Amino acid sequence: MNIQSIPYQKLVLVCGNIRTDGRISCGPQGGSEYKDKLNELCKAKNLPVRVVQSSCLGQCDFGPNIMISPDNLWLSGVTENDLESIVAMIEKNLV
Repeated sequence: MNIQSIPYQKLVLVCGNIRTDGRISCGPQGGSEYKDKLNELCKAKNLPVRVVQSSCLGQCDFGPNIMISPDNLWLSGVTENDLESIVAMIEKNLV
């Protein structure tokens, strides 16, 4: 095992959950697409963050949901129009 420091300042989890029982979930509401777009926007700005798609974050009724760590931010009801302001928020809060 090789132990090292985390190579990112922030971790952005974008729920991409897809429920097959008919209940609402983040994936079909844009979760997967938002992850790709956020990743693209962060990379374009060379931000030291990792954007990943998560499985269910447990709040799909209020989704799509994004969690930003270590900032302890939970974003619900995210739309595509919010993505650039989310990146600006991430960039502003970098240490």
